[in-house]
Amino acid sequence: MESVLEAFRVQQDPQARPEHIRDANLWLERFQSTTEAWTVADGLLSLPAEQVGNGSAHVFAAQTLRAKIQYDWAELPPQSHAALRDSLLAHAVRYSAGPQVVLTQLCLAVATLALHMEAWGQAVPELIGRFTSPPAEALANPPFGSLPLLVPEPLSEPPSV
Repeated sequence: MESVLEAFRVQQDPQARPEHIRDANLWLERFQSTTEAWTVADGLLSLPAEQVGNGSAHVFAAQTLRAKIQYDWAELPPQSHAALRDSLLAHAVRYSAGPQVVLTQLCLAVATLALHMEAWGQAVPELIGRFTSPPAEALANPPFGSLPLLVPEPLSEPPSV
């Protein structure tokens, strides 16, 4: 994980030479195709924003997981599928308040996972139930434990015409 964060530091360093930035970009692209990318991307999404700089590492991690599920599903052992699902759902709750690009990639990853994961036979009803419950109830159910969920204020009624 430290190598990925170092590549992002190089990209964000205003003193970095263009060839170093290019090398960091190429390294990150190659890294995404490795089997190690599964666990590193998941770990990056667990880090607080202060540890990953401007948030580009979170975007990278979410995009990496989405792409890995979409294109490299066969790499992941079946006994890891449920843990990946639980982790993605926990990340989706964590990023529910943003950044939007991370949440979008996580939602796409969950949708792709639901298509690939045969053992998750009731994915749609489970997701509907999990994400439409009152927040306190949804968070009490595994895998969320005690993660906080930001609840938006109710919309006011539209003016009558």
